This record gives sequence, C-alpha cells and structure tokens, in this order.
Amino acid sequence: MANNATFYNVREVFAVLDGTLARLGVPLKASMEKIFCENMR
Repeated sequence: MANNATFYNVREVFAVLDGTLARLGVPLKASMEKIFCENMR
C-alpha cells in the first residue's frame, strides 16, 4: 500500500469489511474500524 496506507484509507477498508461481513451474516465480536481508530490515537 505504501503511500496509500493513510489513516483515512485504512479506516475506510475496515469500515467496508465490517459492513460486508455483517451483510454476509458473519458474526463479529467488535468493529474492526472502531478498534483501528482506538489504537491509532
């Protein structure tokens, strides 16, 4: 990803993954986007 791995871009990827997995019925214990944001502070 190099220069494209900005905070915003990675956050968007996790948000899309959260939504996609939820639509597919995959149970998640937590939001990947939320965990990422909390750990990047």
